[in-house]
Parts: sequence; C-alpha cells; structure tokens
Amino acid sequence: MSTPLRPYPEYRDSGVDWLSQVPAHWDVVRNGRLFAERNETGFPDLPILEVSLRTGVRVRDMEGGRKQQMADRTKYKRAAKGDVAYNIMRMWQGAVGIAPCDGLVSPAYVVARPLDGVEPRFYTYLFRTRAYMREVDFASRGIVPDRNRLYWQYFKPLMSPFPPPEEQRRIADFLDSYTAQVQRLIVAKRRTIAALVERKQAIIEGLLGAGGGLASKSIRHPVVGDMPEHWRVSRLKDWCDVNARTLAEGTSRDYTFDYFDISVVGTGVLTGEPEAMTFGAAPSRARRQLAPNDILISTVRTYLKAIYFFEDWPRDAIASTGFAVLSPKAGVIPELLAYALMTPRFIDLVISRSVGVAYPAIAETRLSALHLALPIDENEQELILSKIKADTKLVDEAVAKERGQIDLIIEYRDSIIAAVVTGELDVRAADITVVEGEDLAEDTATDDEDQEGELDAVD
Repeated sequence: MSTPLRPYPEYRDSGVDWLSQVPAHWDVVRNGRLFAERNETGFPDLPILEVSLRTGVRVRDMEGGRKQQMADRTKYKRAAKGDVAYNIMRMWQGAVGIAPCDGLVSPAYVVARPLDGVEPRFYTYLFRTRAYMREVDFASRGIVPDRNRLYWQYFKPLMSPFPPPEEQRRIADFLDSYTAQVQRLIVAKRRTIAALVERKQAIIEGLLGAGGGLASKSIRHPVVGDMPEHWRVSRLKDWCDVNARTLAEGTSRDYTFDYFDISVVGTGVLTGEPEAMTFGAAPSRARRQLAPNDILISTVRTYLKAIYFFEDWPRDAIASTGFAVLSPKAGVIPELLAYALMTPRFIDLVISRSVGVAYPAIAETRLSALHLALPIDENEQELILSKIKADTKLVDEAVAKERGQIDLIIEYRDSIIAAVVTGELDVRAADITVVEGEDLAEDTATDDEDQEGELDAVD
C-alpha cells in the first residue's frame, strides 16, 4: 500500500443511522435492490458447501469424523458460483461468504443472488465489518435473543452503500490484495511462534528426561524414553481424572459460558479468544466442563497438537467434546503434568495411537492408557517446574511479543477494511499488488461448530 489513502473529495449524508456519510457519488439502497433470494432445491449431485466464520464459504470435507450431512438432500438449497450465502443464526458474527462453485447449502442458510451491477466481494467485506454486523444483530428476529435469525425478509430491507459497479470491483480488488499481504505477514509471525513453541517443547523434554539436572542416574524406558531411575511410570489415568465433569442436557438455556473449541487452542497457548455463548445457542459438542488447573488435550485432529493448561479463567468455561479434559490428582503438580503432556515424545505417542487419515482421533480409553513418567516427590516436582519456567522465560516473552503484534495487525486490517467499504478512504488511485506464491490460508479447524449451527436452525 505505497500510495497514501485519503478521503474522497466530497461527501453527503447517508440517511441511515449506522453510516454517517458516504462519498457524494455513492448511493445507499436496500439489500433487496442488490440481491434476489435464490431458493432452488432438487440438485442432489452437487457438493455440500458450508460457511465458516473464518474463511467464508467452502466445500465441506466429508471424510473422517466430520458431522454427516442430512440424509435427505432434497431440503438442501442450490447456491450458484458467485452467490452470497450466510448462516441465518450467525450472520451477526460474520458467517457469510461467496460460493466458490455451484453447490448445496443447508436450509439454515440464505442464498442471495447478486443482481446486475453488484460485486459480491465488495459486499462480503462490508457484511463482515463490526458496524454492519451490529445492524444485522439488531434486525434479526427470534423468540429469545440467543436464537435470533436473519431470514431473507429481514435481510432485504437493510440499507447498504452502493458505489458505481466499477468502483465496487476496484475496492474488492484492492482489499483482496491488501488482506493477502496482511495474511502473509500473519502467517510468517505464526510460523515464528510455532518455531518458538517447538524450542520450548525441546527444552522441557530435555529437562524432564534428565530430571531437571537433579537426578543422579537416568535410564532408558522402552515407552517413555530417557527418564530418571527413581521416577514412576504410570498410565495417564493414574495421574489424572479424564473427563470427570459433563454439562447436563437439562442445563438452563440461559446459562452463559466461554466456549473453547479446537480453533482457539494451540500447543501451550491460546491462538484466539473463546466465544461467549449461552447453552441454548451452543453447539451440541459444548459439554466438557473446565475448572482451574485442568488440562485440555485434543482427541480429534491430534496432529494439530492442541494442548493447553487451564490455570484459571474469570468466567465459566466449557470445552468441545473434541477435547479430553484432564484433572490432575493429588500428589502431582498440575502445571508440571501439563508440561509433560506438551513434550514431543508424548504428543508423538498420542498421534501414533490415533485412528483415521484426514481427521485422526484417539479414544478416551486409549488416551487414558498412555504411559507417562514423573517424580513422586512433590518437592522435586516443584524444583523441576521452577527450572522449566526459568529456562523457558525468554521463549515465553518472545511468543507474547509476536502474538501481541498479530493482534495489532488484525485490528488495523479490520479498521482499513471498514474505512474502505464505507467510503472513508478512497482507493481508486491506490496501487494494487498481485500476491503470488505460497498458500496463505489459515488453518481452518472449526470443530464443526458451523455445521451444528446449521441443523439447530432448521425447525
């Protein structure tokens, strides 16, 4: 973005509350003048499409442990390539995108066909801005707030800016280029974080294998590898309780909690913020209750190495059933156990015992039976834990710095997108860089939350 972006030379009042002004030559019109609803069924051979909160519309991968599609495809609606589709219950969160090909979408989606002069890329950028999502939330209707839905009749009257068609395309081209460059930077920083995490894991594994330098003699165990001679080797279920607490089906629909799915958990770190939701609006997988000092370990897509020490949290927290929740027993320091589970040798053990190709998973019983070596003496555990923290302090600081920079980059990116699609900044003369080369897509692990929302919305 070498050309400085400046405001348009002239503005006028937009006439709508959420948008104070627009460039003088832009119109502001109802969505019904921009899109027509497509409600076509009877195309059973087309691929299934889904809307992801992170990546827009994509073809659903039907392999592995993914949620099965409806048995009766006659209820699915056709979306033509280039149509805009959104989840009626999650549009206010940005669950909207453009169909990459002809396909079928759940009855819980609205399919909007762009009319002449409408560039769908421009409008998907607009629909994902915070201001527009607030309007969507306000316009949605339902019996209770957490089940509000944006059906076509509520989407159609919403007001949207309408630049000239060529300008829409120019803005979309600029934002495609700009967001690709930003994503390249984010991917680079996430790779740096991954390398730092691997460095931390190696340090921890070395310290545990040598007993933190406190052991007088080490041995080679056939399963757990190098370990101090006096440490105990036991099954995981002997060190902790596995999935001890489950959220009851009769829980009040108004019960509010933070939901942890695989998309927000990395190896020893959170990669995003858990979503606050009510039980009534939560996916059916939101069942694992979390308590301070619990450890989350993913039992699906185990190659993602999603493990996190849940030291504390200011609100009630629930994890997906795609995780096992480990509650350390008396006699073992929880944080030390968490570090032991994050070592490459234990993660490799989990992966080697997983079943499946596209979505490898490990059963609770098989996970519980895996072996782990730790000292029995809690004083020794404390000394080793202190050594781990001291030796990994600089790595932790570097990870925190990189994550803070990513947060700032995303915040700035979102502000630029909002300014461009609402006409605060003029990109008509801006340079547009063609971004080529490596795939810049983020990991799209979603734990099936989008698909479950689809079926919940059909009644």
